[in-house]
Amino acid sequence: MYFGMGYGERLSDVIESAALSAAPRIVVNCREDSSVVDLHIHSTYSDGVDPPEALVEAAVQVGLKHICIADHVNACVPWLPDFVSHIRRLADQYRDQIEVLCGIETKILDLGGTLDAGPDFYDQVDLVFGAVHDIPTDEGLAAAREDKLSHAQLLKFWEEAFHGLLENPHVHIIAHPTAVLDTYGLNLSRTSKIRIARLARRYGKALERNSKYNVPDKEFLDILVRRKVRLVRGTDSHSVDELVRMNGGNRST
Repeated sequence: MYFGMGYGERLSDVIESAALSAAPRIVVNCREDSSVVDLHIHSTYSDGVDPPEALVEAAVQVGLKHICIADHVNACVPWLPDFVSHIRRLADQYRDQIEVLCGIETKILDLGGTLDAGPDFYDQVDLVFGAVHDIPTDEGLAAAREDKLSHAQLLKFWEEAFHGLLENPHVHIIAHPTAVLDTYGLNLSRTSKIRIARLARRYGKALERNSKYNVPDKEFLDILVRRKVRLVRGTDSHSVDELVRMNGGNRST
């Protein structure tokens, strides 16, 4: 399933595929392409600027058919039950117009793939996005050690951490897969891209084609498609205006 190049399988096929085998069945009755899917949207429950209702309404207005509101969490957030209940109510309210999924995005904490989320979080939501927001090293995060690490060392740590993320059984989708590498001015080799594609396929993970950061790059996308890695589309929108813009629409006045 590739929500990004218009392969057009059903969303239910994605959820039931090996890539997202741990997620619940999501029923969709017609085949859709990437232009009607945005599985990465943030609301005021984390760092978004608009409430879920406004995001869902905007998604309907621009013609989206399947969205996921996936807010940032850490292990201590107290609001997850309220968030889940809120999104479920909206999913029911808008069920005849759009499919609304409930998700979380959580960062990796170490080289082993540990996520910054409570152990009871995963079963409450439809989709779990795992992300590398900073590169873990053997002595803390790379941001605190950047001047002491070579590009080769940073890439080695990133790939080890990414491998840990792929192995984590709670993760359904890898968010903005290589975006953090751009922050450090790092380029992933073709050999590494092939190795990651093989691992993603082995562990049944989906990778996000993130419209905001334009990752993965074309070479990596081609490799992922050839290796039959599952890909999903997300804009990483943090507002109604951003959601509308990233999905090619004009906000109604």
